[in-house]
Amino acid sequence: MTLHDDGTLDDREQVLLYLWGRFCQEWHAASFLSTGVGLADEFSRWLAKHWASEDWELQIRRDVSISTQNRDRGLFSWERELLESWAQFSIEDWSLDFATPGPNTASGFATWLANREPETRTRVEQLDLSVRAFNLLRSRDMRFVDQIDLARLDDPPGRKVKGEIADKLRRWRGDDGAAGVPARL
Repeated sequence: MTLHDDGTLDDREQVLLYLWGRFCQEWHAASFLSTGVGLADEFSRWLAKHWASEDWELQIRRDVSISTQNRDRGLFSWERELLESWAQFSIEDWSLDFATPGPNTASGFATWLANREPETRTRVEQLDLSVRAFNLLRSRDMRFVDQIDLARLDDPPGRKVKGEIADKLRRWRGDDGAAGVPARL
């Protein structure tokens, strides 16, 4: 992060803060949200959807310029956290001081965040799922076992793998199924 003597940031940092703020306002009706794996994944998809035109990119640059002029000097904690995380990601994955925000870098940022999650969380890869089941969970931002929500698998693609995922979860939890199914009253 490069905070200049006059309290301003580099252009790429200003663009990232503006895009993140706009994304949070559009998707969550909140002014700003802290960085997390699921939110970074959503941010990546949001950027990919909007980044398709040069006109949008030019409009963003104009908007950033205007918002920068109207902005108070100094950073909020969420801004500092986002900028510091993005800068660390840029150095580790891109060998840059600060990678330019875009759909591909945002997706890489989400993956980078996921890989930094605490070791105590069990990754979906450890369930030994079929490729179809694994890809379906990843497409729904379920990277860790504790994020798996079987209720979100009630659409046609989800129903194809729901049984397999439920079985693997049951076995992962240590239930071998020997007790049978509880009787319904």
